[in-house]
Amino acid sequence: MSASTITTRQGDTWDRLAHRLWGVETMQHHLLAANPAQAHLAELPADLVLMVPDVQPAPREEAPPWQIR
Repeated sequence: MSASTITTRQGDTWDRLAHRLWGVETMQHHLLAANPAQAHLAELPADLVLMVPDVQPAPREEAPPWQIR
């Protein structure tokens, strides 16, 4: 599994980063596993470089109601 990095912005949280990277907050556990030394932080400081694992979200079978047009 290869990985890249992401640099945090002030006020970032694990779920916010997961949403920015993969479009779903529930994938935050991948970020936490890849960055165990920072996993205790609820809110991340600016300019923290984190490892981003090479994972893909599972395809959704049905879009949530707010995405249906």
